[in-house]
Amino acid sequence: MKRLLIVAILLTSPTLALAQADGVEPKQGKVSATEEELKKITQELLDSVAAGDKAVWDKYLADTCLYSAEDGRTLTKAQLLEELRPLPSGYVGRLRVANPQVREYGDTAIITYDAMEELEIHGQMIKTRFHTTDTYLRRAGRWQMIASQVLAVPSELTPARLNPNLYDDYAGEYELAPGVTYRVSRAGDKRVGQRTGRE
Repeated sequence: MKRLLIVAILLTSPTLALAQADGVEPKQGKVSATEEELKKITQELLDSVAAGDKAVWDKYLADTCLYSAEDGRTLTKAQLLEELRPLPSGYVGRLRVANPQVREYGDTAIITYDAMEELEIHGQMIKTRFHTTDTYLRRAGRWQMIASQVLAVPSELTPARLNPNLYDDYAGEYELAPGVTYRVSRAGDKRVGQRTGRE
């Protein structure tokens, strides 16, 4: 969904170094209460993406959270909440947690997982797998996300070589949804696209 605004610079290395320096070993083995709680929180966050429910994200993100999106940008909590909006009309999507792994180090915990996206756009189904690692800190008895990194896992499709002259046939403006357009043009031997309101 929206290429998953979904959640930031991974602080794993410093956290692990601190944990090991303090003699704190990660808790592994049977499923812990922390693991169950982080899985629940993660699915709750993903469920709120399609609806653009800012309240859920506001609840679980620390004010100082850093969120690295799959497009390479690092957003603050305020910037992320500003970008979170409901899917446009004609879009139906859901995200689900798959392959979660949790490591707990005292009051710090890390969850890494795949976010499996199914996005239907006016009847056309698009499936994408995102890999995300979130770092949480326990404050006042509850977990808050302090950092997140989201990667779009490349598909196995092999790019095909095309005659650049064919790009002219696809130049124009396409409507993705009411109020959302995508302009396609040619720039030399490349095809260039620009969505409404974006570079």
